[in-house]
Amino acid sequence: MAQINIPSININTPIPYTLQLRGSGQPLEGLRVPAWSQLAFVKITENRQRWSGGVGEVIGYNVTTIGLSPQTKRQKDFNLRERADMVKFVNDWIAKTVAAGLKKMAEDQANRNEIERQRNERIAKQIETAGGVEARRQEIVRDGYELAAKDAMQYESAEVYAAIIAALTHSTPIVLDEKVRDRILAKYESSKTNWGVSRYIDERTQELDNYLGNTKTEAA
Repeated sequence: MAQINIPSININTPIPYTLQLRGSGQPLEGLRVPAWSQLAFVKITENRQRWSGGVGEVIGYNVTTIGLSPQTKRQKDFNLRERADMVKFVNDWIAKTVAAGLKKMAEDQANRNEIERQRNERIAKQIETAGGVEARRQEIVRDGYELAAKDAMQYESAEVYAAIIAALTHSTPIVLDEKVRDRILAKYESSKTNWGVSRYIDERTQELDNYLGNTKTEAA
């Protein structure tokens, strides 16, 4: 296991002092939490005497901590004689928060590993069902073009549905007006290269390539 260096505060540390445990080079740098949040930090500020003429001498310190969720926000005041107690309080909080963060990071990694395992099983099954890697590649393209076909049919949905209903009602083959057929075919050809279809094919192909690359790496 890699050694974790937990930053601590000593009596000679300058104040004000702010430590973000998720900052660059800190133990929880890789912690996955919402990007908008400012979680896992400790801040020490000075408390000073106040009077009508301004601000006077330092009389103590205020410690603000926020753990791995906004609900864990705490504030605690220390007087000058309690500086050593403040240092211990902050170091204890850092150790506890880092331990909780490392546990969450391990849980997140375990979840990602499980998702990856399930994805690999699904892709392996798709390759097996298709009859090989190249057959699966062709299947991905066909699936993408099927999306284009559905898009083209929906483009002329009123005429298509009317023809289907007429065929069902009279037990006759589905007959589409030639102009409608031409429009559907034209839409199909254009849909084959649109963003949605291309993205579907590219994402599934990349997923397959990643799986094959990982399989080769594991075999080596």
